Amino acid sequence: MVPTGLVPAVLFHGEDNGDGGISTSRSLVWESDAILYALDEQFPDTPRLMMKENNEFATALEMQERLQLAGVRFAYGGRNQTLADNEKMKLRNDFETALDELNTALGEQQQRIVDDGNTASAGCFRLGTEFSGVDAMLIPTLERWRYQLPVTENLDILRDRIHLRQWFNHLDSFLPYSERVAGDEYSWTATASQFLRYFGGGEDKPEVAAAIERADSTAKKLANEFSSSYNINTKQ
Repeated sequence: MVPTGLVPAVLFHGEDNGDGGISTSRSLVWESDAILYALDEQFPDTPRLMMKENNEFATALEMQERLQLAGVRFAYGGRNQTLADNEKMKLRNDFETALDELNTALGEQQQRIVDDGNTASAGCFRLGTEFSGVDAMLIPTLERWRYQLPVTENLDILRDRIHLRQWFNHLDSFLPYSERVAGDEYSWTATASQFLRYFGGGEDKPEVAAAIERADSTAKKLANEFSSSYNINTKQ
């Protein structure tokens, strides 16, 4: 529906006109935040995802945008052969700083929940006890980075970031995510080599070729583990 194919898109169909006829109106919306705003408008009786009038939401959204930008610059800009080593290191440091900022914010959010007297849990959503549009925009790339970056860039986004890890664990208990749309380690790892082939800057570059090999090797190892587990379970 979008010629570039690089953004999510939703086609909303108009409602029935009330006299037995079918509406032919259509509305195409693309980009993640615009889709979430449109979903709130189309389904007003469901919990709102986007709260642009809320200052805390606006601050969290700005932080999410900084993290996304820093992550994209690190993941793709770092493969730019015209960059010096110190420039590539700055991209990495900027990304890790943005991850630390999110981790700190999640810790502060969790502490507020405890201070308010609510039952302490292992984590929380980005803005507290309720899932919001910020969580919806964070999870796709954070999920991908969680599984792909240790293989492609030797960077574990959860290392020393306990609150970010707890956020992932909390999402695992949120059934609309965990039982419907959550990705998994194998799928993201298996696609990592394809991301590198398309956007890595060329397999002729030794570091790109090495990262592709690591991704393919790790995916194969995971697949073999699945196979072994299946064989054991079927024998039992």
